[in-house]
Amino acid sequence: MNKLNQLFKVLSLLTLSLVSNLALAGSPVFTMIPQTPVVLQLVSGETAIVKYLVTNQSLKPHTITMKPIAGVIQLTDAGSCSNPFTLTARQSCILSLQIIASQIPGKINEGPIICQIAPDGNPSPLLCNQPSSANSLNISVQAANQYSVNISAGSGGSVSPSGTQAVYSGASLPLYANPAPGFSVYQWLVDGSVVQMGGSNFTLTNIIANHQVSVSFTSNPVFFSGAQNGNIYYSFTGGLSWSATAQMPGAGSPVNSLWINPLVMYSGNANGFIYYSLNNGNSWQQTASPDGSAINAVFVLNNQLYAGTASGFIYYSVNNGSNWNLLSSPDGSAVNALFLTTSAFYAGTSNGNVYYSSNNGISWTAINGLVDGSPVKGVYVANNSLFTNTANEYVYSSNALTGGGNWGSIAQTVFSLFVNSSGLLFAGTQGGYVYSVSEGLDLGFITYSPMNAVAVLN
Repeated sequence: MNKLNQLFKVLSLLTLSLVSNLALAGSPVFTMIPQTPVVLQLVSGETAIVKYLVTNQSLKPHTITMKPIAGVIQLTDAGSCSNPFTLTARQSCILSLQIIASQIPGKINEGPIICQIAPDGNPSPLLCNQPSSANSLNISVQAANQYSVNISAGSGGSVSPSGTQAVYSGASLPLYANPAPGFSVYQWLVDGSVVQMGGSNFTLTNIIANHQVSVSFTSNPVFFSGAQNGNIYYSFTGGLSWSATAQMPGAGSPVNSLWINPLVMYSGNANGFIYYSLNNGNSWQQTASPDGSAINAVFVLNNQLYAGTASGFIYYSVNNGSNWNLLSSPDGSAVNALFLTTSAFYAGTSNGNVYYSSNNGISWTAINGLVDGSPVKGVYVANNSLFTNTANEYVYSSNALTGGGNWGSIAQTVFSLFVNSSGLLFAGTQGGYVYSVSEGLDLGFITYSPMNAVAVLN
């Protein structure tokens, strides 16, 4: 019996040796057919994917693993062989390999070698196969040039990544700006030149030289916009996001005009009333109506509330709209715009003129001629210039504040206008957008409703 056992063991070893020799001699148990190119020239820093169709040509199942190769990682995503993987008779799977050039010491000119797993869990040297020499991995790696990109952020935020980053030639480097609360991204600069206005993301592409990249931030003004749908919208994020106030003034009546300071918001509505809020639009108080017609313009000067109406009159109130006093009418047509200072009153009317008064609205004089023949919708004075926008959706300016000048067109596609004390122009559109005219910046889409009024708090 012992002799028979010994004979059986010898025959088993001879059989296993024969299978192994057959595999190495051109009759592999595991065949490997490339599904992708296997001859690759990579630059350090690059990666590539190589795939083989592995088939178990025997009539028995085998559990298989790949011998480790520096710079080669077996992928086990959906549709790929697992690690290790078991193939039944004639079964196949896709062996997916990720080639990482920076981890390859020199080059690869053989393999991959796959082996049956031995009882100890390691690849068995007695049953291993690899592709033919023509189908084996043939990967060479060239050293890549590296460049330095120095990245910094101005006050008001941070950038990621930051500091000096080493980047391979031809690569891209995505950057992310993180504005502090109350700030937004202003500019991205590369080597001192502006390459992008605004935006939290910027990618430096095709890097073939050293670069300096910086991002600057600006403190956010608070933007407001009154819409035809009756809502007032605001943005504390430089226009990145907009919200409607908790309550709408006028129960859906179109908002024609806004006047806002840090303490109070005024809304002039098409239903003939002015509304004011002391809590950022959480609730509104209604004033008396000056004459029952639509309120087209609202302004506050020296604690007096002024209203321009569709009936063509200008009113003022010394008790926040409880009672109204009548000023003279500029020309009898609808008063669409008011801008008041201690030394000069300005009004824009539907007959297409801008009017000036040096006596607090007792009398009015048309100045600088018809603007463009369409109704004037807004009037502002800033930096010794007079600005106006019209129903034709153009913006005009003049240096003649009291008359004797003319109008020059400076912008278009402006449905509503606001000019701050620094002379920066902001606009609302019929399509529901707000943008900075002066800087050419889109400040966001609000809603599908015309933006009848815009206001900005710096």
